[in-house]
Amino acid sequence: MLKKQRTMKVLMVNRDHSLWEGGDKRKIERSMPYLKEIGVNANYTSDVHSDYDAELIHLFHMSYPHSYDVFLNTKRQRLPFVVSAIYSGEILPRTLQQEIVNHASRIIFLSKGELEYVNKRVSIDTAKVEIVENGVSSDFDHEPKVGGYVLNVGRIYPQKNQLNLALACQRLGLPLKLIGQVLDRQYAKEILTVGAEILSNMDQRELIPHYQNARVLACVSLHEVQPNCVLEGGLCGAKIILTSKCLSFTNGYPNIWICDPTIEGIEAALREAWDYPKTNDLKKVLCELTWEKVARKLKSIYEKVLLGSNWK
Repeated sequence: MLKKQRTMKVLMVNRDHSLWEGGDKRKIERSMPYLKEIGVNANYTSDVHSDYDAELIHLFHMSYPHSYDVFLNTKRQRLPFVVSAIYSGEILPRTLQQEIVNHASRIIFLSKGELEYVNKRVSIDTAKVEIVENGVSSDFDHEPKVGGYVLNVGRIYPQKNQLNLALACQRLGLPLKLIGQVLDRQYAKEILTVGAEILSNMDQRELIPHYQNARVLACVSLHEVQPNCVLEGGLCGAKIILTSKCLSFTNGYPNIWICDPTIEGIEAALREAWDYPKTNDLKKVLCELTWEKVARKLKSIYEKVLLGSNWK
């Protein structure tokens, strides 16, 4: 008789998800159901101090204040942990970030570009590195429409560089629609004065017609790794503009334009992308990035840490 496989207990620890929407929240919420289907009892908490009922901790963020508290808690409880880097600068001092990655059993990056970027700031043991991209739901797999506006999806604050995007669109006379949570009200007012439209944050499925009807999806942040809006919008058939500050999609992806984050750089990319025909070339690539595959990769990492290849 075959021995029944034992379920791993993994606790994903992250910031309070009620504070803002983000790719970290999306990854946890989308991957957890698939992890449960394949034998991983995965759960989420934002509690950084309690005793954890788990065999393994999956920490999200290496550079947020909660990151070090979680590390100290896992150390106190003698629990192994892996960390998804999601590097955000020096919100947490580099010395403490270094301590976290030194003790982590595995360090998970979204792309080689993110690994290279972080490794210039914090020393990374490449033997512990894993690359796990974000996934995208097949709900976004729709036929593209011609579209009539430039779209930006994400939190509205200076790091997302939406004011430069608005000014570039103004120069070209192109309509601009922004969808997302306003984190900086004054910044949002400046964007509105340039003539852009701002819609409040909405459910993922509500975004689909906005992606479909956009002529171009512009994610022009001053720092970005692998934006979910690019995966979602690209699967809906949108043409994509990213800046040179994005750490993914840099190696000749179809229907993606890379530009400087300046007004002039964004304007030049918009000129080229606006009249370029929509195709399904990018969709063919993104269809391979499923949340099921993300869950399987995560399970493989958890197995390596807990019991290696002999886990039963």
